[in-house]
Amino acid sequence: MAARTHDDLVSPLKAVGKFLGWLSGSLAAITGVLYGLGYLVTLSNLYSLGLNFYLFDFDPSLYLTRGANFVLYFTRWFFQTLFYLILLISPVLVLGLVVYRYRAWINDRFPAKGRAAVDYVRQRPVIWRGLLFAVLVAVLAQDVWVRFEDFSKILGESHSLFDPQESGPRESGSAPASGQVILFYQLFLIEAAVLLYLAWRVTAAWRFRALLAAPFALVLAMSVVTLPMIYGILVISNKFPAIRVITDDPSGAPRSSELYLLSKTDNEFILWDNNNRKVIWLPLSSVRRAEIGRSKSLPAPAKSDDGKVP
Repeated sequence: MAARTHDDLVSPLKAVGKFLGWLSGSLAAITGVLYGLGYLVTLSNLYSLGLNFYLFDFDPSLYLTRGANFVLYFTRWFFQTLFYLILLISPVLVLGLVVYRYRAWINDRFPAKGRAAVDYVRQRPVIWRGLLFAVLVAVLAQDVWVRFEDFSKILGESHSLFDPQESGPRESGSAPASGQVILFYQLFLIEAAVLLYLAWRVTAAWRFRALLAAPFALVLAMSVVTLPMIYGILVISNKFPAIRVITDDPSGAPRSSELYLLSKTDNEFILWDNNNRKVIWLPLSSVRRAEIGRSKSLPAPAKSDDGKVP
């Protein structure tokens, strides 16, 4: 009786311990995913500005925050896209349900030659599976060519801070085509997942199933990695606070009327000189006073009389 009572007391504690262990592991995994997503977002954002990632010493909470914002942003987009896809394919689904419901009636009235053709295909699954797999490979190749070519063009819009032709970083969502681009890549992710599923089902009876489905899985993984990079380039608001610094040695102070604070640590300021289009590193020990204003998008640099950036 005592042993049974002891087990009754210990079992709930073991269950609680297992639950806490599972919860801590899940939280650690979620934190790692958000950190990785935030890292990709930040890396692509700095790349689009032409800034070296290693110039900055960001707090880990920035990566977590940006990763969480990315998940929330694309979750909203995902459900909107899914809703419109359901509306788009709902007539096909209704037609399929009608055909399935009256399949016996349709089969009785189906021409004999048509039934023979269907039976011929059913008796030779290797043929139709091979043809279907070839179609899936062709669709995958076409999508990869188009989407990743577009992605390379988006990445080509880099070094915007250093390019005199640019008018400064875009504000969040200010690019007219940004929403359309994000929608396209969202659809590409869904399409890549569907293609992988179909390829896995089509090759179910084949010997090298995993090897044949590997390119589809690779494209799906690449599309997943591409999304946070697109988000970092097109969505992240590239606003920086204006700053005015006074140093102990006036001759060493930045001589610019347009300074912006890119980053600040316990030891340094990383500033952007918008007039001269360069990054300035300023040790915190040399700063006597700093006046930081509100954040805003960087304006285009002032031009001389001949229309050139000084």
